[in-house]
Amino acid sequence: MRGKRTSGCGNFQSADLGGKACMKKTIAVSIALAAVGALDVFAFMLARQSFPETKYRVYRPDEIHCITEGFPRSGPANAPVAMVEYTDFECAYSSHMDSVLDTIRAWFGPQMIAVYHKQRPLYEDTVRRLRVRAAYAAHRQGKFFEMKSLLTAIELSANDAGREKKLRSDIRTAADLAGLDMARFKRDIESAEIDEIIDEVVKETERYGIYRYPSLLINGHFICGVRSVEYYVERISAMLPDSLVVHAHQREELCID
Repeated sequence: MRGKRTSGCGNFQSADLGGKACMKKTIAVSIALAAVGALDVFAFMLARQSFPETKYRVYRPDEIHCITEGFPRSGPANAPVAMVEYTDFECAYSSHMDSVLDTIRAWFGPQMIAVYHKQRPLYEDTVRRLRVRAAYAAHRQGKFFEMKSLLTAIELSANDAGREKKLRSDIRTAADLAGLDMARFKRDIESAEIDEIIDEVVKETERYGIYRYPSLLINGHFICGVRSVEYYVERISAMLPDSLVVHAHQREELCID
């Protein structure tokens, strides 16, 4: 009498038919795992193509070299805390970052923190780049912050043939509301110099692996993504001498919730 064959699945005793079924299941699971592994490899390769290999190393603060001269700034240039803000117009979190920074500056005092604002397009195409070019063009007339608020409110329409035309119309309306010299604005927004500024910001974010927005560079230390005000306050306080730190018991006096 023939005995039952032990399948390769645990200690389950099965007849030939059961063994074949288990083998099919094992093969199916193996194929599924292989597919998942292939997707992981593909995603990793895609990330490596999107961002240079240098993003996978950790930089010391003294190795970070970011150009701040000529960029929009909030606060005095000689402030003990220098922050570089990287945002884009298509990220909902980026639109809330300015209010977070205002609260942080109120906590430490307006003379303590300088914030340099750097815009870059979330995705690289000529239409998405338009708003960023408009922001830097407005900065040439000292109207970056007024224009930034207006540009943030513009909704990018669906990806169709008329999208660029509508966006250009919305940008002209925003520039007019911001009180810009329209003739100069039209020249600046199309200038090669503005595109070079954006290209440098894009290269900078790729060089240091900044792929989440908003992101902050605080005295050479990167913080990616939006965090709570308390988190930023704690990190900044750790960078300052004790005499300059605003302690928790002073929070109520500053009327900061």
